[in-house]
Amino acid sequence: MGIKQKLRETGYISSSLARRVTELFKGDDPLEGSVQQEEASYQEVRALRVRIAELEKIQQEQNLALHQEKEARKALETRLHTLLNERDRLIEELTEAQDNINALLDANQRMDEFLGIASHELRTPLTTINGNIQLAKRRLKAFRLDDTREDFSNKVDVIREMLERAERQVRVQNRLVGDLLDISRIQANRLELHFQECDLITTIKEAVEDQRAAWPKRFIVLDNSSCAQEILIQADSDRIGQVITNYLTNAFKYSAPETGVNVAISSTAQEAKIAVQDAGPGISTEEQAQLWQRFYRVPGISVQNGSGVSLGLGLHICRTIIERHGGRVGVESVQGEGSTFWFTLPL
Repeated sequence: MGIKQKLRETGYISSSLARRVTELFKGDDPLEGSVQQEEASYQEVRALRVRIAELEKIQQEQNLALHQEKEARKALETRLHTLLNERDRLIEELTEAQDNINALLDANQRMDEFLGIASHELRTPLTTINGNIQLAKRRLKAFRLDDTREDFSNKVDVIREMLERAERQVRVQNRLVGDLLDISRIQANRLELHFQECDLITTIKEAVEDQRAAWPKRFIVLDNSSCAQEILIQADSDRIGQVITNYLTNAFKYSAPETGVNVAISSTAQEAKIAVQDAGPGISTEEQAQLWQRFYRVPGISVQNGSGVSLGLGLHICRTIIERHGGRVGVESVQGEGSTFWFTLPL
């Protein structure tokens, strides 16, 4: 709208006057130019505001989308974390299940071996006993029919040796049956111990003397110089003697006949320790940890004396007995330098 029209529409000036004013500003009309610029600026501002509003709406939509994306990502990360934890748990359970399967397979294999060995070991002493008794009977019959009675002493010694062999095999048989009974009681948690006050040194000495009688050609050195002459404890004396007997029997079995076995007794204010040292082949570090397991037998170690087959129960029974007394068991060994089996008892 021009200046002339605006002036005329106001009603304050006449048409002629308006025409005159218009003529005065004809050409470069600063007022009209200013208004036009203002209108243009207003339109630009309005357009800008519309554009800004559009941009703000777009920004809000983008912010909302980003927020939704962030929440979705957070939910996915939580789900992923849960899935990873679930995977780790399943892997752990799978590993544990596989270990259990391997343990069961190993136990089944050991049980099969044990049954074969047990039947053999139980039959062998009976065969030896039967053979020695039959020989002794024949010798006695021949001796009775021999009127000359020559070489009486030698013949009696031969018969006595046969009977002694039978007696040793009876002891082996008793030990095997005893181990089987003990292991069944342990498995059923019914191994009975009869605690009473006893002298540990006396218990050890009696067990050593019994083994000296059972192995007359072997020698045992008993050393209790580092402790008191009497060590009173609450224990099942027979079971402690059983542990010493097992340690000594193994020492004789796996060491050369000409070597001795040392038994050392020591004590502190808290506990007593008994150690049995042999001069056998020694045991590797890997095998030492498995010695106390039920049915375990160290492979590749040759037997020097006695039966060449073991049920793999003795050390497991020993550990159970000592632990039931509140003590500990262990072994120290270097291959080629012998072994020292020990146990402790609380005082």
